[in-house]
Amino acid sequence: MIGKIMFYSPGSVARKARWSLAILTFVMIAWFFQYNLELIINKLDSFGVLTPFLFLLVYCLVSILCLPTVLLVLAGGMLFGPVTGTIMNLFGATLGAACGFCISRYLRPDNFAASDSVRIQKLMMQVERQGWKGVALLRLTPIIPFNLVNYGLGLTRIKFSHYLSATMIFLIPNKIIVTCSGYYGINFFFPH
Repeated sequence: MIGKIMFYSPGSVARKARWSLAILTFVMIAWFFQYNLELIINKLDSFGVLTPFLFLLVYCLVSILCLPTVLLVLAGGMLFGPVTGTIMNLFGATLGAACGFCISRYLRPDNFAASDSVRIQKLMMQVERQGWKGVALLRLTPIIPFNLVNYGLGLTRIKFSHYLSATMIFLIPNKIIVTCSGYYGINFFFPH
């Protein structure tokens, strides 16, 4: 408003600077990942025995940063084959989900503890009431962003063990389908 002087406390300026830095870092990492995925996958494949561990680390980081994981799941099928690839993708997704859940549960800002949105509060209460069944439903619904669900469910009071077990079990169908698509797709288009 014109004529109104706004005063910023040092805390609010520092908070805005931290958020700006976090957003800038996220955008840079997302850009790097998007334009260098093929290079990343090729580099991963060259580490031999360390490849599975590095793949899990990359998958976890991609999940934490809310980047799309579908290309990584396809790559898991190409790198490890349909069975081992499914297992690697399942563990990578579960590890990333656990990290996102814990980040939002234990590192959330105090002012984000309770949402002002009635819709969000209703959804959170519904998931809390349903427990693992609510997590299962969210995991089986393909239109809901997987990585955002991880952070959202960390804001609920659902038990971590229920969250993690339901996440792992109900991701199995998705990981089988997408991993096999990666493996058989590459073999179909680029036969050995």
